[in-house]
Amino acid sequence: MLAFYQEPEGGPYWDSVMRMPKFNADGTPATAPITICPAAVYGRLSGITEDGSGGVFVAWIDRRSGDDDIYAQRFDINGVPLWSASGVPICVATGTQAGGAMVTDGSGGAIIEVVGRSQPLPYLLPQ
Repeated sequence: MLAFYQEPEGGPYWDSVMRMPKFNADGTPATAPITICPAAVYGRLSGITEDGSGGVFVAWIDRRSGDDDIYAQRFDINGVPLWSASGVPICVATGTQAGGAMVTDGSGGAIIEVVGRSQPLPYLLPQ
């Protein structure tokens, strides 16, 4: 079983790291917690869903570019990242993005909800 949490790193409330420990069937830790995205700035978990193969997709809000953007990562059943170590950008449009909730698409992928705020009114971009 994989779990996810955020851990403050001593700075302002947004200065936190996202971690993922793996547990055995009896609930004992199987591994030391894995950092979800070492490059994240103001990483805030926003969505998790299964991938149909025992792994998971994880989405988060990240300020590495200066604005709130949505990034994601896919982990296999052992907690190994399957995409770029820093995750992949889902929406890095100009301005602030929010959301990141997700559901499985039933075919090994995920649908991620993004609310863009770079226009006069918020808009929804399913990815």
